[in-house]
Parts: sequence; structure tokens; C-alpha cells
Amino acid sequence: MTDDLPGFHFGSWSKRLMPLGRIVRVPADMRRKQTLLELLAKGLSLPEDFAWHWDSFCDCLKDLSWLDKPPQAAIVHADVPFLQHSAQRAPYFAALREATEWWAEQGTGELIVAFPAEDEAEVRRILENL
Repeated sequence: MTDDLPGFHFGSWSKRLMPLGRIVRVPADMRRKQTLLELLAKGLSLPEDFAWHWDSFCDCLKDLSWLDKPPQAAIVHADVPFLQHSAQRAPYFAALREATEWWAEQGTGELIVAFPAEDEAEVRRILENL
């Protein structure tokens, strides 16, 4: 994890970085909001009251009460989702950052958001522009 971006990991991902918990892998070239939300909802077993929008997604990420205790989850990306000028990029990354910061402050569980090392500069740029 990086000190300035709690919960974010850049580089190779392996199960030993989080031996317990739920891991969802986001494949390369993810461009559609609905497809991504379906993947994440299934992979994280989001509750039935998940409302299929970014605010609800963020709320679910800050809960994770349906997972084993302590709740641990990782969202491992093969690359940066959405095209550069997509309207979906900012709200997705805002939800990820808000949720990872929340878990870092709580200290009662863990949410990790991972990207390949070569995407670190782009992810940082996205987060700085939120």
C-alpha cells in the first residue's frame, strides 16, 4: 500500500498480499458501467439493496458486513477501467478512494484496490483531478 493513497496497491498482485477475504478481478478493457457493476456485485456478493449506481456502490464498499470478520476485499484491475474521457471514470474512482480511506481510518477491515505498476501514474492523475 502507499502512504498517500491508503488501500491502493500498484504492482504485481498475489494471494499472499491478502490471504483471506474476497478478491474480484476486473479484466482488461472494461468500458461499460453496467458490466463492471455486475462483475463487482457478483464478486463481492453485494446485498440485494444495492441500487446499481456509484453512490450505492461506495456505500456497499464501506459496509462489507456480509463478508467474514474482519471484512477483507480486494478489487484487482488488469488495467484502468473506462476510456480516458468517460463520464464513469471519476465517480468510480471517487467511490474507490472514499471507501479505501474509510477502511484505513476504521481499522476494522480492509479494502484493497490494485492496479498494475504501469498504470500508477494514470490512476494518481485521475484521483488528483477528482
